[in-house]
Amino acid sequence: MLDPILNLAEKFFVKFLEFAPIFKMVASAFISMMTVHEGAFSSMNKALFLDRDGVVNVDTHYVGRIEDFEFIPGIFDSLRAAQEQGYILIVVTNQAGIARGFYTEEDFLRLTEWMKDAFLKENILIRQVYYCPFHVDGVVEEFKGESPMRKPNPGMLLQAKQEHDIDCAQSIMIGDKESDIEAGKRAGVGCTVLVTQDKSLGTSADKVIASIAELPDCLGWIKG
Repeated sequence: MLDPILNLAEKFFVKFLEFAPIFKMVASAFISMMTVHEGAFSSMNKALFLDRDGVVNVDTHYVGRIEDFEFIPGIFDSLRAAQEQGYILIVVTNQAGIARGFYTEEDFLRLTEWMKDAFLKENILIRQVYYCPFHVDGVVEEFKGESPMRKPNPGMLLQAKQEHDIDCAQSIMIGDKESDIEAGKRAGVGCTVLVTQDKSLGTSADKVIASIAELPDCLGWIKG
């Protein structure tokens, strides 16, 4: 009685083994297709590009060491708000103090790691810090001269765009100098924000705020 059933089961199993490689190949192709499909339609990142001195920290002129660094009030709450709205955080900073010999590149990098760690303790991830150590009046020969990375040139922003898959049109550039605003516009950033106490100052920025502490309101304005 069981023999016909066992024979049928055996034939089915043999056929299954025969076609198993084909099933595996089809499944693999399907997974690959779905992976490509998902990548093709994945959204790009929107970024908050930040100048450093005068926006993140108090600008006491050529800040390159930990002991000289002071966070601007409101910076943690503001960047946390931006992060919660889906912005990745990118710092783009001119560091002519390196070229001028006020501090070394190693000093700056040490400070940068300390700063990023301080943000992490506040649950804020600085995705990357881009910096330009060059200046035409530099005394350190290695860093003396022009650079496409130095703002108002858009080099740092364009590099970040490529490396972090950023949609600049949906991004924000915030700085305290007109060179920051120009760099943002030349990179195609959708909204530029100038931080200044002087509301009568002539600027090409899309919005002017007195402090980084006003950024959450600015994000709402941009979103609206």
